[in-house]
Amino acid sequence: NLLSFASGIITETQKFLDQARSLRGTVAGNIILGFASTSQLLKAQELKDKLSEEAPDLELAMVYGDSAGLYADIIAEKIDAGIVFDTPPDNENIVLLPLHQFELLVVGPKQWQQDTQDADWQGLAQLPWIRHPAECSWHPVVERIFAQKEFRPIAVAYAPSEKDLGSLVASGAGMGFLVKEEAQIAQEAGQVAVWPAESFSVTLSMAYSTAAQSDPKIQTTLAALKELWEGK
Repeated sequence: NLLSFASGIITETQKFLDQARSLRGTVAGNIILGFASTSQLLKAQELKDKLSEEAPDLELAMVYGDSAGLYADIIAEKIDAGIVFDTPPDNENIVLLPLHQFELLVVGPKQWQQDTQDADWQGLAQLPWIRHPAECSWHPVVERIFAQKEFRPIAVAYAPSEKDLGSLVASGAGMGFLVKEEAQIAQEAGQVAVWPAESFSVTLSMAYSTAAQSDPKIQTTLAALKELWEGK
């Protein structure tokens, strides 16, 4: 049944991680890891520090790109693995192992708070929006939300990063989406107002080739990431 299937997946994942932890200190070589965002929320520097301490002979190189591009680079063997958002791979030869659930919140300029707090999606559609460009990893995530809501926002600007998007929203240019942690910081600073009606869950995962599942470098990196996100 479904419960037994899920239990089996958890057991196999735990065996994988236990094996990876036992390899620490013995793994050597280079690993290229792609990140779908430059945001500090993805813990890139924390991972580099952790591997330097626990697997000093494993050299980590970091690159950045959108999730779709990282999938293509994994298949082309340009990178070993990627840290990606919700967008599912278009290839059965890629494995996704979830690391964390982010929440996306709708935010608007602080001065619009009175007009947006009780608004519905139809009301928000009348306002200008800051959009992510097509090459940004957040673009397909946000576009899926818009499609689910049958929502066609008025785009007035395109922001290449979460930081730029937050700054544009704070300046009064329009509405947008921010990760909860960044939205709360901006709200506490009096820069934005969070729309309270709804939030959206986004999964952060490590993606790698099925052919690389037994690679000690992948196992060691994945185990370190899991521990970082689980707070160990």
